[in-house]
Amino acid sequence: MIKKADIIFLKKLTFKKVFNGVKIYLNYFLSIIIKQSKRWGYPVSISVEPTATCNLHCQEFLSGTGELKRFKGNINFPLYKNIIDEFAPYLLNLILYFQGEPFLNKNIFKIFEYASLKKNFLIIIQC
Repeated sequence: MIKKADIIFLKKLTFKKVFNGVKIYLNYFLSIIIKQSKRWGYPVSISVEPTATCNLHCQEFLSGTGELKRFKGNINFPLYKNIIDEFAPYLLNLILYFQGEPFLNKNIFKIFEYASLKKNFLIIIQC
């Protein structure tokens, strides 16, 4: 039986995405055969971190314990826009989360809006 989620997924498939998936699949087997890594195609899923800060101090995350040794701020919107523009034709999903609390970014709704304008991939956000 076909589920509603399957129908939504199939509606977002394009020839470009399927061809990209075939290139990734063939690339995997070629890399095994020649024992050298090659990159064909684009990723089908990416994770973009809207912010690397968190206000909860959870012990299981580096941002919560204060041990995060990299930049602790918000993503630059022009950089985010460039990432989405480059990868959107190939993406099946976009994850807007990593170490920080996404809603601490003051531009989070602008980030959602820009991604949703592309209308061809699933947007996932976790808190």
